Amino acid sequence: MAKPKDKAGIIKNIKLERRRLEKYFPDLTPEQIELSRTIGEWSIKDLLAHITAWEQIFLGWYNAGLSREKVILPAPGFTWSQMDELNKRIYEENKDKSFEEVKKEADVSFRQVLEAMEDALEASLIRSGYFSWTGDDTLAHYLSGCTDLHYKWAWQSILRLVSEDPRFRPSKEEIIEEVLVERRRLEKNLSALTPEQMVEPGVVGEWSVKDIMAHLTAWEKMFLGWYNTGSRGEVPEVPALGYDWSNYHLLNQKISEGNKDRSLQDVQEEFESHYQHTLGCIREIPEEEWFVLGLYEWMEDRVRIVRYIQANTGDHYRWAKNAIRKWLREK
Repeated sequence: MAKPKDKAGIIKNIKLERRRLEKYFPDLTPEQIELSRTIGEWSIKDLLAHITAWEQIFLGWYNAGLSREKVILPAPGFTWSQMDELNKRIYEENKDKSFEEVKKEADVSFRQVLEAMEDALEASLIRSGYFSWTGDDTLAHYLSGCTDLHYKWAWQSILRLVSEDPRFRPSKEEIIEEVLVERRRLEKNLSALTPEQMVEPGVVGEWSVKDIMAHLTAWEKMFLGWYNTGSRGEVPEVPALGYDWSNYHLLNQKISEGNKDRSLQDVQEEFESHYQHTLGCIREIPEEEWFVLGLYEWMEDRVRIVRYIQANTGDHYRWAKNAIRKWLREK
């Protein structure tokens, strides 16, 4: 993603990465947050305290610069070559705090950063050397290192922990329930459409709702084909014969062309019957297979069967529902 070049874009990016980090906290237990080793000996709680400390370090630089005071980088008593020692001191100062205390401090600190940057002049953020302490860099460069880039590093670390530690995984039945929920939401939106609306083009590109339904069914079929072929010890062509992931848009065009002349009733009946078939098949996949990295040769590196299941069912149903709702709003 290109670096934002104006104040509004910079602040928007900070908020986006912070939301991506914050979304993990409600689903984790206090024990998972305080005991899990995310980075070395650091827990998720320690990670959040670390981020807060660096936000405050940045605010110290910024406020000292505004007051024309001497700015010591990165902190008094430390040089950039002593980052490990500085980070260790931050850890030691916060390790005995509860998550509730750390989270409260984090929320206050984040608001302080946003308020300071919203009040800042745009030129002070994006003009190189506006502050003498930034040298040839911009204030935005230092801000990013202490906010959005830091948040991204943190949430990616948590994501890695969540995906690799069995204690953080939802169960097979929980994932199937998510699939059922997304399907029900999609079907609720479909049920509100007239037959005329179902075949009207322009919902996604030139596709109609009928085309979208045929598309969903086709990808369910492809996934089951990959899985069944792999379980026989063979290697399927993925995503399909003559296609790879770099040109799957051409495969989607082929799917659309192959279904465009079918009747709405025919597409609807297969849409429902194949969904029930797909649901039955994924229920039969043993749970121990769902979370094994690279279980079959056709799978991408560091991808599990569960990800293919989600991508070709629940996630796909959600995409379709959102596309249909957006189309209706625009109409």
